[in-house]
Amino acid sequence: METTAGGTFFEEGDRIRLKRTGETGRINATAGGVVYALMDTTNQSRSFAASVDEDAGIELVARGGAMDEHDTIPFSEQQSERWLLGRTYHARLRNGRELSVPDLTLAMRQLIDVAIPLSSQSSKSLLPERLPRKKSSNFSVPLPTWKEISSEEASTLSRAGSPILLYGEHAWKHHKGIMETWRPNRNMRSIIYGDACPQPEVVSGTEYAVCYLDPKRGTFSNAAWRAWFSSDSTTLLDDSAENTITFLAPCMQFPYSTYYTVMEASGHVHEYADRTEAIAGFQAFPPQEVGEENNRHTVFPQLCYYHEVTCPGGVYRLEFFGPRMDEQGYQVKETAQRGRERL
Repeated sequence: METTAGGTFFEEGDRIRLKRTGETGRINATAGGVVYALMDTTNQSRSFAASVDEDAGIELVARGGAMDEHDTIPFSEQQSERWLLGRTYHARLRNGRELSVPDLTLAMRQLIDVAIPLSSQSSKSLLPERLPRKKSSNFSVPLPTWKEISSEEASTLSRAGSPILLYGEHAWKHHKGIMETWRPNRNMRSIIYGDACPQPEVVSGTEYAVCYLDPKRGTFSNAAWRAWFSSDSTTLLDDSAENTITFLAPCMQFPYSTYYTVMEASGHVHEYADRTEAIAGFQAFPPQEVGEENNRHTVFPQLCYYHEVTCPGGVYRLEFFGPRMDEQGYQVKETAQRGRERL
């Protein structure tokens, strides 16, 4: 057992998390004020100073003997806010383990609505369309922390109007005898790669599938889910659901609103009720030529979809389509509570 100056200790078997990246692991040794942790995602051992204060690089997730969800240390409000702005996703299972943060985050960033099949009818046909034309659209879920629940709990929460996340993994492998893709011969490889060694072809891997069920906003899933799992929400939440599916509920829900806007070339911003109206508005505004005669350039209207999330630290905007969609969330105003604290 290792005890810090503040009285907090780590011991072998404890589950820990890296504060900066959200990676998780388990302590496998302690010695002289240093702990050694085996990380979940890389199976590599790392060492850290045995401290869990605010400046430490690691934090305690669960004690080594914790085997049910009530023994694990819950995600805090501050963690949820920080991860929300960083656009990372974290999910804790009932056995104390956590899903891989990079894999879950990548899967969540690939969410689109469950697409309605496009019509296969010729564009020149005069017959009425059998299937509606509908383009799939991406969606950002502003809920960074999740916990595992049972299928019965998921069904109950969904009926009550709460969002649910379904998670599954599909392992794949290229079997021997399958026709290989074209490869350059030895001479071509030397021309293409030079002295560098070409990377070996990947022959196996795991796809991470997610499906987000929100009674108020709809159903969204990534390509891996649509390829390997059912998209029928009624079937997924009943007793016959696949036992390979993990059911997750939000740990912390901050209030948020979703906005669809178009900024004209002049800078004036128009707000719309939904994505369809915003696209129609965007198409109605023409680009404008601005600048002096020798420095004229074209300014186009900008389409932007974003969430405004009210957190303890302020109100933040997270764009999921627009000029800052690849950036972290940013503050647009302080909350009334935080303003009073500064007075």
